[in-house]
Parts: sequence; structure tokens; C-alpha cells
Amino acid sequence: MRIVPFGTAGGPIDTLARVYGDKLSARWGQPVVIDAKPGASGIIAADFVAKAAPDGHTVLMTLPLTHVNNHILQPKLPYDPVADFQPLSMLATGGPMLVARSNAPYSNLAEFVEFAGKKGRMTYGTGATAPPRISSASCCGGRPAPTSFTSRTRPKRRRTTTCSARRSTSPGPTRRRRAATRRAAR
Repeated sequence: MRIVPFGTAGGPIDTLARVYGDKLSARWGQPVVIDAKPGASGIIAADFVAKAAPDGHTVLMTLPLTHVNNHILQPKLPYDPVADFQPLSMLATGGPMLVARSNAPYSNLAEFVEFAGKKGRMTYGTGATAPPRISSASCCGGRPAPTSFTSRTRPKRRRTTTCSARRSTSPGPTRRRRAATRRAAR
């Protein structure tokens, strides 16, 4: 039996796969191999399982990313998220959270959005794989907004971006494209 977890070895899905793998191995009395296939937002892992022998010995442990987000965001996938897979079970639940320090000047999303609009610039950290404009577009009327607040103990693993209610602070062609879009919308 082979379980292919979405993401990197040691990540949350891989860890969950290893816990399940140990339990299944003990129950069945045979080895269960955990074979992480990181990269490309889960496309590598999903494609590997989609192309595996159809003997039931290879399963994918993933998030909706590989079957929903990628299908929406990627124009061409090497697998069909509906035809190439059979859902078996939901193993865990969870999701992104918006959290702030307990002494922040806001206590809910509405207050946070109001605060961000008045301040005009917010810095945040996220482990999200989606670009901030996609993962948080509904929070600030389409502008990038915080998806999570994190400690700065490991800054190399976090992406820092700016949410600006007035203008984008990103340089180059992206800024020019946004300005052209705003002018066209007027």
C-alpha cells in the first residue's frame, strides 16, 4: 500500500498520512509506504496517483487544492480531478484562520477591514500557496488583505505583502496593469 500525501515531507498532510499509515500497517500486518510528492500546488502528487496502476494500492491524501483550486486556476491539468479519482473519506477538517494579537484594536473581521481601510497599509505573513490577491480577495474589496498573522521567528518561510487601500506598493508591470484597470473601470 502506498499513500501519496500532498505537500512536503514533514508538512501537515504528510504527518497525517504517516499517522494513518502506521495505524493501517499495524492493523493489516503489512507495510504502508508514505511517498510525499511535493511541488506544483499538489499537481505532481495528484498526477502520480492518477497515473498509478488501477489496483487500489496507491491513494492520494490531499486538500481540496488539488481537485478544486487547481481545476479552477490552472488552464490545463495533467489529470482530470473528477474522472481520475474516487473520493474515499474525509480524514480531518481544518482551514485557514484570521488571527491577531489579543490586544489588537479590532476583535472581528468587520472591525479589521474598517481598521485596514483607515490605516491604508497592513503587513501580514502567510503560508498560503495561492497569491494574496486570490486567497484574500473577498476581505478588502478585491485588494490584497491579511489571511493570517504570524510570528516573525521564521521570516524566510513567510510571504510579506502590503494591503494598501490607496494604491498598490508593488513595482513594475503589475502596478501599471492595476492602474490601467482602475482607469478603465471609471
